[in-house]
Amino acid sequence: TSDQDRLLAGELDEASGKVLAFLLEKIGIRSILNNAFEDLLGESEVKAVRFRSGKVVACEAVLFDSPPPDLRWLAEGELVLGQRVLVAGNMLTNLPGVYAVDVMCQMESPELIGNYSLPGAEAGRQGEVAARAALGERVVYERTVTAGRVLLESLFDSVQLAEADAYLQAVASGGACALAEVCSAGGPDPAAESGG
Repeated sequence: TSDQDRLLAGELDEASGKVLAFLLEKIGIRSILNNAFEDLLGESEVKAVRFRSGKVVACEAVLFDSPPPDLRWLAEGELVLGQRVLVAGNMLTNLPGVYAVDVMCQMESPELIGNYSLPGAEAGRQGEVAARAALGERVVYERTVTAGRVLLESLFDSVQLAEADAYLQAVASGGACALAEVCSAGGPDPAAESGG
């Protein structure tokens, strides 16, 4: 599940996100996008998920691309909170001398969306920006989205990626299941709405 319009929006470019959604659907993992998580339903194991929209979806397991941290312990303070602690481009919160990085922060400029659990080097860069800003330097953390194809090539083989590329080309050209072999093989129907 994701409240973004594509999978791993902070990690993958749009085309790579579509390829990932297609390949996951082929192995039975449904992506639900643009729908913020509200609650897990079930006693000892997950039976369903409720979204903020009120929609309930039965499931056997749930994967989150970026679950927000529990910030209830900060609710009584003066920090401005969203799903995370809101920070400026230099990692500064609304309070002088208070910075937040990695999974705790939510950047609005430059926008940082999607998966907030950053690789160590990225989190380290945020820490460096915060430290330099604390010393009075005018710095801004900038993060570029990885070429998603590199990540996909490390997870899927060339046959799977070629099939996903062919599917996406058919969808882009308006072919409603022009790839009969893809649709009959259990892939998503190009005519159907993707994501939920």
